[in-house]
Amino acid sequence: MRADRMRPGESLDVVIDASVLVNILTRAEGPTPDADPLLGDAASLHAPEVIDLEVVQAFRRMMRNRVMTERRAQEAIDLLADLPIHRHPHQPMVERIWAHRASCTAYDASYLALAEGLGATLVTADAGLARTAAAFVTVEHR
Repeated sequence: MRADRMRPGESLDVVIDASVLVNILTRAEGPTPDADPLLGDAASLHAPEVIDLEVVQAFRRMMRNRVMTERRAQEAIDLLADLPIHRHPHQPMVERIWAHRASCTAYDASYLALAEGLGATLVTADAGLARTAAAFVTVEHR
């Protein structure tokens, strides 16, 4: 069930990937529950620890391509630190990440393995990951 369709009092475990988080953090209005239901109280957000590195790398690439200013990137990094995301170490998932080696990168597999382990919905803006993950978990492609 999507976070924006939940009844009051319900909670949803969601694994959010870097592609969605970059989209949220680079919106003009910034990351707010009004702008994205994932950031409200209805969803419990989870991600592998690698999410921070992937998001920062995306901002670096955006700056190099002159899509984002250094000031805006720093603001987004500051917001990233404040988001209520439960970050999970990847080491306990290495075997499951390896099991997905034929269909996705280790980075993508870390999100998939976490969603499998938590029984959570995977939310991604990556069409390839969404297609691959749909065979294993519930996926919301944005």
